[in-house]
Amino acid sequence: MSPSTLPAEPGSKKRPNATRSKSKREAAHDEKHNDHGDIIRDIIIGFADGLTVPFALTAGLSSLGSARLVIIGGKYTSYS
Repeated sequence: MSPSTLPAEPGSKKRPNATRSKSKREAAHDEKHNDHGDIIRDIIIGFADGLTVPFALTAGLSSLGSARLVIIGGKYTSYS
């Protein structure tokens, strides 16, 4: 069954494969996509990874109780 084909409702006298007529808005709509999906996905994952690692390292070092160690670890993640 194609997406524009609607099944007949129970008790309906309509044909079982009656097609839905498109409105003027749907008929005039032409959606264009670009082919940059892989690049955009890689950028988003890179940003997420770039933000997660420094926070995770800083949180782990903060559990040790040494402020100096947390600062050194934070600076290290900025340069790596």
